[in-house]
Amino acid sequence: MGCCDLSTEHPPLSVPIFREMKPSDAEALASLAFESENPKFLSAFRQKIEEGKELLQDLFSRSAEGIYVLYEGTELIGAFKMRFAEDKTSSSLGFRELIRKLGFFKGIRAGILLSQWDEYSPKSHEANLEFLFIKPDWKSKETYDLLLDKAKSLSKQNKKRFLSIFIERFQYLELGMLERWGFYDYKTTSSLLAKILKAPYKWRKLVAPVGEEPITVKEMVLQKVNSVRQIWVDRKEEFFFATKLATGLTAVPIVAGTFAYVRGFHWAAYGWLLVVLAHLVGVAFIFREIEFGRIALAVAVILESGNMILRSINAIEWLDRTLLITLASINLYVAYVMLFTETLRKESLPKRENLPLEKPSPIEQMMK
Repeated sequence: MGCCDLSTEHPPLSVPIFREMKPSDAEALASLAFESENPKFLSAFRQKIEEGKELLQDLFSRSAEGIYVLYEGTELIGAFKMRFAEDKTSSSLGFRELIRKLGFFKGIRAGILLSQWDEYSPKSHEANLEFLFIKPDWKSKETYDLLLDKAKSLSKQNKKRFLSIFIERFQYLELGMLERWGFYDYKTTSSLLAKILKAPYKWRKLVAPVGEEPITVKEMVLQKVNSVRQIWVDRKEEFFFATKLATGLTAVPIVAGTFAYVRGFHWAAYGWLLVVLAHLVGVAFIFREIEFGRIALAVAVILESGNMILRSINAIEWLDRTLLITLASINLYVAYVMLFTETLRKESLPKRENLPLEKPSPIEQMMK
């Protein structure tokens, strides 16, 4: 079927019911995510569809904000989720629950593929459709118009100028329907990681104007300045925390690398430089709220500690042994903190003010 072949017959809508999602819709919505042949979820969960449905049901039941559902009688036939720049970070599936449900390797793979969507932040003048699900038997112009007209109305209420959506490059039917409604190609994006993992890696970003007047260059510049300013206000504490974490983590390999270089072990010194870079990448992941960064850092630090212990056993002089054992002990403590301290855990925990008062851990005191 070509992108312009929209002649397929579909049953007409008789009694459509459009409303905000309720927790009771979570199970039907999770099934619709796969029935609608959404490439994002099909590629992430592949041979683990039932497990994927359970994970999505749990996600939708605890995060219904911005989701609207379309029923035909008692049958859920369509849904979309709307996101704005001022919204809080979209609730997402963490690596821990993915690994627990799918296994280690498939959980990591699913988390990497889903994280590229969780990280997308709409611009200040943009309303983004995070997903648009429609049952195959109901993919008609009438259904698309009903869903997208509602999305346009919500965009106008929030004073946005554009509505945007990402679709996979081979979704020709969806492309035809969206273009007929008013969307046009804005840009094509690709993901090298998704290509390596043999998942859809080329996506089209489509946009449609929903405001009465086009946005001017001056407005775009001012919005960009305000956006950067707001990011600094909102994430200043996170920036300071990431700086402290980077300083603490890189101090150990810098000291070890300097000592190795002075002692004549130049290749070991170059290896420690790579460790420093790996730590900085992990800190960047944590700063971007990607849970994989915390897990990767903890594993790297544990391996680094094991390497130090082995080197200390093979060392001839007591000076080398003492320094390596000391640094290994510091590293193991850092790994413990990253795995079990609440400060570094990205999960759905109660707010700090609702927790009983308790004595802060040494690392929390240091971070303050």
